[in-house]
Amino acid sequence: MSYSSEQTRQRIMESAKQEFPEKGFSGASLRSIATMAKAATGALYNYYKNKEELFAVVLKDAADAFFLHVICGDGLRDLQELVAYDVPRNQAEVYMEKLERFRHAGWREIIGH
Repeated sequence: MSYSSEQTRQRIMESAKQEFPEKGFSGASLRSIATMAKAATGALYNYYKNKEELFAVVLKDAADAFFLHVICGDGLRDLQELVAYDVPRNQAEVYMEKLERFRHAGWREIIGH
């Protein structure tokens, strides 16, 4: 992907990250996202099949950032607490594996679609 293409894709993502929270999925418009990104509406289809796919990527990015925070911050604190309270190592490992699996699950699996 060329530098210019990558910049366009990033502008589209940033615009979508504004549009979806402000207007919701139903109210969000690919035309509006393209306009904010200073791209042609057709350019969105070079990167995303449809509005659903773009929305899924926006959600996945947000979920990854959130779970990274949880796993790196809260997850580490929780693990330290488990160890401090003499929880058996295997139970602590199971807990951390569940957090990691949850983080890697796609948003559709998380919300049951």
